[in-house]
Amino acid sequence: MYFPYLYGKQYELLALRDFASTHYFDGTVTPIIEPVRHNPRDLFASLDALIKGGFSPLVIVNPSKSNFKAGDKGWYNKLMGNSLANANWIPTFLVENTHSSQEILNFINYFSNSNIAIAYNTSNISASDLQIIDSQANVVFQVMLPNSLNVQQRSAVSSGKAIDIIDCFRSQPRNADYGGPEFFSNQINSYQHNSYGYGDFTVLPNEVRDEGGPASAVAIHGTYKEPNSGNIYVEHYVSTVTQQHLSDVASKFLDAAGQLVTAANSRPAEFGNNVALDSYRYQVAQTHFPNLAGSKRQQMLHHICLNRQMLLGQI
Repeated sequence: MYFPYLYGKQYELLALRDFASTHYFDGTVTPIIEPVRHNPRDLFASLDALIKGGFSPLVIVNPSKSNFKAGDKGWYNKLMGNSLANANWIPTFLVENTHSSQEILNFINYFSNSNIAIAYNTSNISASDLQIIDSQANVVFQVMLPNSLNVQQRSAVSSGKAIDIIDCFRSQPRNADYGGPEFFSNQINSYQHNSYGYGDFTVLPNEVRDEGGPASAVAIHGTYKEPNSGNIYVEHYVSTVTQQHLSDVASKFLDAAGQLVTAANSRPAEFGNNVALDSYRYQVAQTHFPNLAGSKRQQMLHHICLNRQMLLGQI
């Protein structure tokens, strides 16, 4: 099963709503959401759409990034007091360097009547404590974020609960610096050896970034199934114009989107077919610019759909 790890920015949550509005749960995709915004409106709307589609998303209930650096107990109370509180989403505790094994066990006991998950962003938990945590019946998933558990610790997590999240996207300082196709991940072909599922941060880096200024170049990152290896690769479609004042952003977007559409149309066995690609086709045909956040939303949606179709053997 594929577990895309998303930070709760608006365009990420909208990508999940797009996915839920066009798919029902079929055992291939379960999102993990780490909120970064105080206002829970978009999160609740996405959770509602996912749950109606039969999905059981994992939601970090103790976020600490961006808006939550100083904590926000009021946000937690809103989350747990919302009408979705008893719905089929999975409360997930994110273990950071400051957390102890006892705090994890307290969380497990607090949700003793619910399925829960533990996500690790630290290596400060011993292998013996990890085994105790793993043995708890209500802990259905243990999520390993990049560079967290070492080999000994990882071996203490049972394969039936383990989800390995890998940072697959090689970010560049500028959009103009992206080149042609490159390897993205082979997890889809290897995860079953010692994990229940695998995940990544879609076509975004593993960090929460503030939005930049005007784009000198527009880049669209399109993942696809590489035909020889069967692994996932990513191809970067960069606008021909890469200087800020030589063309407008809409024209640069349509240039990059046109490159993606041409590739997807000529290589359907590699890119598959999904609502995100259809949106790009429509925008190119109608010369419509959805704004850069809208493009990110479609790139993420395409990547999620690609993993689903590959898991189902459709491509």
